[in-house]
Amino acid sequence: MGLSDKPRGPYSLDSMADDVYVVVSELGFRSIHLLGFSMGGMIAQDFVLRHGDAVKSLILVSTMPHLEITPELRQFTEMALKLYDDFNMFTGALQVAFSEGWISRNEQVFQELTRMFFNRRMPKEPTWPS
Repeated sequence: MGLSDKPRGPYSLDSMADDVYVVVSELGFRSIHLLGFSMGGMIAQDFVLRHGDAVKSLILVSTMPHLEITPELRQFTEMALKLYDDFNMFTGALQVAFSEGWISRNEQVFQELTRMFFNRRMPKEPTWPS
């Protein structure tokens, strides 16, 4: 995540849904089970609206139908960017995904997973090849 090429934008949900369709088509799949998580869920919903005949089932996880840029979202984003380089912020964010019991029984695995997410976080600013 975040380590692929970053062609110059702008990007739209429509274009990303069409990109998914190209991949699905090139792989020869005629009917797929589609899971979308977070922004991927918005792309998946757009995919279904644009290419619904290719979808056997749709699973949406932690997503919404569209992104509304509100003052609260801007404030949250500014706060998150200030904490983005704080390893403890990633630990706290991942703690909601696992039970306390699992974390205590798998502390080394949890720390490695947190380290992996921290080390692979997307850059704050796009980096364009020169």
